[in-house]
Amino acid sequence: MTDKHNFPYSVLMPVYHGDNPDYLTVAVDSMLAQTLKPEEVFIAVYGPIGDELSGVIEGYRRKYGGLFTVKYYPESRGIALTLKDSLPLCRNEFIARTDADDYSAPERVEKQAEVFEKNPSFSIVGCNVDEFTDDITKPVSHVVLPETTEEIFKFARRRTPMRHPAMLYKKSEVMTQLS
Repeated sequence: MTDKHNFPYSVLMPVYHGDNPDYLTVAVDSMLAQTLKPEEVFIAVYGPIGDELSGVIEGYRRKYGGLFTVKYYPESRGIALTLKDSLPLCRNEFIARTDADDYSAPERVEKQAEVFEKNPSFSIVGCNVDEFTDDITKPVSHVVLPETTEEIFKFARRRTPMRHPAMLYKKSEVMTQLS
């Protein structure tokens, strides 16, 4: 079982003008409700956003203080560049990725951390996902992703074997690949 006090991780969540403030609240609340609590929630805002989204973000920052780090990028350069620029700014080695319209089950990060503890050589751990449109209680599909190295490589020939908003990864490993 994961030591809930000795697995610091950052949540990395990009936000842009097209995100729904209600979905953002669901996404953030689902990360705050993790059985293994985050040490940081890093919100990367790329480009101008409206007052409603800003209000949601600033409300969390006021309520939770140092738990929240918010980086405002003045222009929208896309999600990939925003994540690349934000990753080194996250303060922990382990990064839980999620998007502003995602919901994570309460045990998601704890279960992923347990996989890392059993397999310290791993760089990334993903999980299966339920996809939904407007109501998280009514999934439209359940996506079962490969688990073994062999399955992952075979699957990767045709499709992405992991869903980015369901990954926990080592920052140092990803940064090595980005340089």
